[in-house]
Amino acid sequence: MVTDPHVSRWGHARVQRYYRPNMAALTFRELWRQGGGKLGSQLAIALIGFPLVAVCKLFHLRFPMGERFPLEIGLEWVDGAFWVQSDPRIRDVIAALREFGFGFQGAFNVLHAPFHSLVFALMNPGQGAYACVYRLNTPIGTVVYADLVTQFAGGGSLTTTHRPDAVAMEPPPGKHRLLVPDAPPAQLWEAHQAEVARLGPQAGGAQPVGTAEELQYHFCRAWREFIEFQAGRGVFVPVEG
Repeated sequence: MVTDPHVSRWGHARVQRYYRPNMAALTFRELWRQGGGKLGSQLAIALIGFPLVAVCKLFHLRFPMGERFPLEIGLEWVDGAFWVQSDPRIRDVIAALREFGFGFQGAFNVLHAPFHSLVFALMNPGQGAYACVYRLNTPIGTVVYADLVTQFAGGGSLTTTHRPDAVAMEPPPGKHRLLVPDAPPAQLWEAHQAEVARLGPQAGGAQPVGTAEELQYHFCRAWREFIEFQAGRGVFVPVEG
């Protein structure tokens, strides 16, 4: 069993702190990525976001906004069969990944996250990869997308996704991200394998994740490392009180 001093056996947080994004600390490149490639969002960033952030940077001001993000998350395994059957987007992605050797492990709720997140977990230990298919409820609607993940023996990882805003902020060192916009599962998997082959020799090779508990551990750890890294840059600021 994988153990970690910050996460209990079931992934529930032992110590909790909350942060909000500080838009003023983003680089202009990161700010531009927040638009996700949508014309209306990119125009708003260009006309409003850039000048506002420039002023904040000039006068060393913080600009915290948006939802609170916890330092720690927990995972609650649930019966995801209803959503697999009722949402064709989820069903089709899972079915496609199964064709590439991914085995369905179940579904879990992400506890303490700012938006309700239901995640469907699949593993392909033979290829050193696992997949997380998300059903994310946001203020603008329900989003379904997939991440393909490989852990490296050297401590790094690769996440391949087709959701643009998922790669808006710079990742922690060694945590590589590859964006393949609007890619179907087959193209996403092909791109992921090619990038693993490119990065693998320098990263120590793929380290298979063979159990649902290991997947849970890596999922919670990746969240915490991301929050800690962004807090260290000033991109996330603590919520007072």
